[in-house]
Amino acid sequence: MQSTLGIGLIGLTLLLTAIALYISGHKRWSLLMYVSFLSDGFEVLTDSVIGMKNIDMAFIYTIVILPFSLLYEKNHQKTEDRTLTILVLTMLGFLICSALFSFQYYKFTPVQILQGGRYLLLFMGYFFVVKTKREDVLWVVDKIWKVTVIVSVLYILEVFFDWSLLSYGMEVRKEATTGLSRYYNSPFYLPLCIYLGIFTPRILKTRFRMPGLIILIIAQIATLGRVEIAATFLMVLLGIMLKGNRTQVVRILFVLTILYLPMSEIIQNRFTGTNNSELDVKAVFDGSYKDLTQRNISNNGTLTYRFAWVYERRTYLDTRPLPEKIFGLGLISDSQFYEVLSRYHFHLGLRDPNTGMPLQMKTPDISYGNMLTMLGYGGGTLLMVLWLYLAVQGFRHRRDKPFDVLLFLLITGYIIRSFSGIVVSDPGNLIVPFMIYSCYELADKKKKEENAHEDSAY
Repeated sequence: MQSTLGIGLIGLTLLLTAIALYISGHKRWSLLMYVSFLSDGFEVLTDSVIGMKNIDMAFIYTIVILPFSLLYEKNHQKTEDRTLTILVLTMLGFLICSALFSFQYYKFTPVQILQGGRYLLLFMGYFFVVKTKREDVLWVVDKIWKVTVIVSVLYILEVFFDWSLLSYGMEVRKEATTGLSRYYNSPFYLPLCIYLGIFTPRILKTRFRMPGLIILIIAQIATLGRVEIAATFLMVLLGIMLKGNRTQVVRILFVLTILYLPMSEIIQNRFTGTNNSELDVKAVFDGSYKDLTQRNISNNGTLTYRFAWVYERRTYLDTRPLPEKIFGLGLISDSQFYEVLSRYHFHLGLRDPNTGMPLQMKTPDISYGNMLTMLGYGGGTLLMVLWLYLAVQGFRHRRDKPFDVLLFLLITGYIIRSFSGIVVSDPGNLIVPFMIYSCYELADKKKKEENAHEDSAY
């Protein structure tokens, strides 16, 4: 009991420190801690280490800092993007309606609704992170890169030597095609940091950018995730095309070639071995994934399984009344397993350790299924509009300093990667893109001010 309480105090201390730092004006360190909460403690200060759920810490931080910021902070960064603000407020309005619907229609208790839906409110951090000064955003991003490089070293050692260096609560399994263990605790910001190292190196305050970049790329390959690897390297190639800098193109291709040679066997085996990508894609296009919904299986990790998971929930919703289609299966978590299992009986899903039954509401395997169950067609569409709006704005600002093409690549890669993960279905993952976008807006504002000054001079 004492050890548990002691570890719990670590999380509480971190949370109170982050809040105190923000209120006292030390926003840099506070926002870095906030980003840590949103990414499970950078895979180091995980829930089991600090004795609290990082998602709860992020939620409490958001609901405490938000009113403080609205009352006491001015927007130092940019003129307000009214369209984005309207989208954020519309999403908030939908979630309020969804909570009321869950209470009235599904008869869930307020505690159940809060427990099941609290993570969906994390995007509200928008209203204070976009007020962050440009130099503070750059400082936070630089620190994200450095922390991710360090954690990537630990992750690489973990994968190649089977050393449990990072806190991990899932079962580790050997990949038959590569002979390596598959660990799912890779640093969350790996793709972001790879794009930073390649396309916006001037942001990074380090003399070791190239060694760090090599470490990040090796760590990305070590994830052994086909969709994750393909999406990241596809975005690198797309970024090279958009940047159009021939010298940089040659340099990047040279580095990628050097890295590919020793890792080529691992990559080829991962994409051509058992349950290979070609068979997965074929199953998706010919619809054979639907057959899995009739079997009582858990998770085989393939794209076929992921599409089947979504299909099973979608076919259920298609038979339900219109309000359920709009709002989904209700704001409740799988931890309320008796309540959930009394309503839903899906065959596909990870096994609940308490009941041995498939988890009904969420999956770690595909974002679009979680959006369908937790948000319905209405909320899922709104959330995707938010992501796509930021992607479009990132493309429009692809030549603006300081982040250039970074935002567009990051979000486009997220959307692709969400066929094998939950990055897009967790609104808290919008926070770092919001911060980056605020810097693009600052660049626009400064240009307008400079043009206005030049006009007045004439």
